[in-house]
Amino acid sequence: MSTEGFCRTYYDKHGLSIVCLRIGGVNKADRADSIVGKAVYCSHRDVQNIINLALDATAEPRFDICYGVSDNQQRWVDLENSREQLGYVPQDGA
Repeated sequence: MSTEGFCRTYYDKHGLSIVCLRIGGVNKADRADSIVGKAVYCSHRDVQNIINLALDATAEPRFDICYGVSDNQQRWVDLENSREQLGYVPQDGA
């Protein structure tokens, strides 16, 4: 079972509020350095924002899985669930 599966089990059995974040590539330089990096890049500001939104969202019992990447032209992940569930709107891009 995956970590997200365990989290779902604890939510179902105990009502533990959890938002699992699938965060893209974050690095010390705060920039994407490769083609692949430009698809999954997440800026320091955007990762801080989604973490804060996820923490705020756990005030009420819930289970969610949300992606956290910046607004990259090459992005392949869908951020719609992150927007709907957390109000996440990335501010930066690769």
